[in-house]
Amino acid sequence: TPIRKGFSKLMSLADLESKGYLIGDCCMFGATLVGVEPGTHGTAECFSLIEKPLNHRVTWMMTPFSCFELGKARHSNEFVIGNRKWRIKVQEKHKSLSVYLSGEGFINDAPKTKTFAKFKLRVLDQMNHNHVEKTDSDWVDEEHDDKNGFEDFMPLCKLGGPYLVNDKLYVGVDFEVISMTKYC
Repeated sequence: TPIRKGFSKLMSLADLESKGYLIGDCCMFGATLVGVEPGTHGTAECFSLIEKPLNHRVTWMMTPFSCFELGKARHSNEFVIGNRKWRIKVQEKHKSLSVYLSGEGFINDAPKTKTFAKFKLRVLDQMNHNHVEKTDSDWVDEEHDDKNGFEDFMPLCKLGGPYLVNDKLYVGVDFEVISMTKYC
């Protein structure tokens, strides 16, 4: 059984607000470990959750859609959100259009760790703006796979009409929350 030390009531919510520790709905806590050698700079990690990160919405225009090989996975160009590189993956599976979000690596010297993402995958209705949207949230590994998205995003028979216009299909992702980990 681990030894737990701490305070069941460190400070009241009213004191947090009146003393300026609570800004909006955010407060940061830290701990000092006594009797432990200080770590080398860059060995600790700071974790934060970012709502609607910068450039949180990415749209991929798949054109000419008819030239894409049926059943073969297609990937968007790489894009960066937070400290991760991402791609959207689209594939026809069975009688459905499958849409996934893949983590493709990290920028600079960011820690190579799982990233939490809450995101909305979208196929855009080019005529009526009645987009097909599905939300998912999960921890994204270093390896890209098919667990972050939907195998049955929408039936292939519904692709025509307002979604596939002039041989163009627009597929996108909208990040609602993303975690960022950095060395501190």
